[in-house]
Amino acid sequence: MFTQALHLEETEWSTDPSLRMYTRLLQKAAHTRKFTISSASESGWEVRDEHDSRVIRWARYHDWHRVERAKMSFALEAAMLEESGWNEA
Repeated sequence: MFTQALHLEETEWSTDPSLRMYTRLLQKAAHTRKFTISSASESGWEVRDEHDSRVIRWARYHDWHRVERAKMSFALEAAMLEESGWNEA
């Protein structure tokens, strides 16, 4: 479902917060998890899952339905993390 990207250049990822459509940041002790969906203009949407600032999943979708599925997946994973003691940061 996701394409792994271990080394992304900053130019590959939107740093403009106004383009971010969905962000969840969870924290437990010194660890963080961040789920983000951003508009990539004509390129579609970028979907990212980070653990302690390390990208563990990245994808660029052109189909909104895939973005919706990714958001549902993020919501489910965030709920499981909250059940195990993670908190919204």
